[in-house]
Amino acid sequence: MNRIYVGNFGLDNILGGAERLGQQICDAGKLKYITAKKLGINTNNLPLGVISALMDEKINEMELDVLVHNSTNCWNTKHHRYDISIAEAAGAINISVAMENFFKEAEALKNIMPELSAIKKYYDWEYQSVSIMKSNVLVTLSNGEKKSFEEGRFVNRNIKVIEPFINKDVFYRKKEKIGKGRVLFVGREHPRKGFHIFKQMFQDRCFKEFKYITTHNLTEEQIAEEYRKADLCVFPSLYESFGYVFIESLMCGTPILASPVGLLETWKPEEFGIYCPKEITVEAFEELLPKAMEHGVVDLPDDVKHRFSKERFEREWNELLNNWR
Repeated sequence: MNRIYVGNFGLDNILGGAERLGQQICDAGKLKYITAKKLGINTNNLPLGVISALMDEKINEMELDVLVHNSTNCWNTKHHRYDISIAEAAGAINISVAMENFFKEAEALKNIMPELSAIKKYYDWEYQSVSIMKSNVLVTLSNGEKKSFEEGRFVNRNIKVIEPFINKDVFYRKKEKIGKGRVLFVGREHPRKGFHIFKQMFQDRCFKEFKYITTHNLTEEQIAEEYRKADLCVFPSLYESFGYVFIESLMCGTPILASPVGLLETWKPEEFGIYCPKEITVEAFEELLPKAMEHGVVDLPDDVKHRFSKERFEREWNELLNNWR
């Protein structure tokens, strides 16, 4: 069978949640991961929309059983196949109410990151909506993301939720509470990740240690060890389609103080070490901080671990790939 996955413009030098998800899907369903380079396209100095259009021409010449793509790959394309679209991260918020709210926030944050206000010019709302509305199946990564689409202006008839999996052999629970006041932020230094909120929360506080790490240039094992060293992880994201870091931290036994977005929009039991403020503001996070810091080591029950298992993920994706028409 000829199955391919096209993600995040097919660029080889972009690493992030979309690429991680794409590789998980390819491994589960035995898909080929297609990039511009693998299609013989020289991407040097080309606008992303041009790269996407050139990829489309190549893909349209292929005889395929199924094409799975991330919705971020459809900015300037008119003839793309729409078998299965994944509404992940930026691709999802481009065409949902959440994106409109994000851009309002972006304007308010332009003093923190001036170039952020220029993001809007890169998005093509028309082609994004075509990608979502015409897909045979639209896959979201959380029930919260599905809700966002159902309440938004672009609605797909067939929306399926398939949550990513977390590697249990890497992200496993620590034995006891560290108790050294270590607070951790994992992610990019970007307003959408709420780094400005994290920074404001802790710049005047006398914690023994608060730390920021980026997932780039670190192995999963190194990141997991940082989770296990922390007493609390803080994730004040303005938007997430799922939130890998939420579950990774909990699997490592570390409670989280996180925005009610993505997975946590509809699932946030405090008994599992999940603390979500009602608003994504410095004041709301600070109000919950003492309670979250007092939480002991998280021990997720087996049914929750299975929910985010590789076995469940592979089963659901193979069911979809074999019955998507």
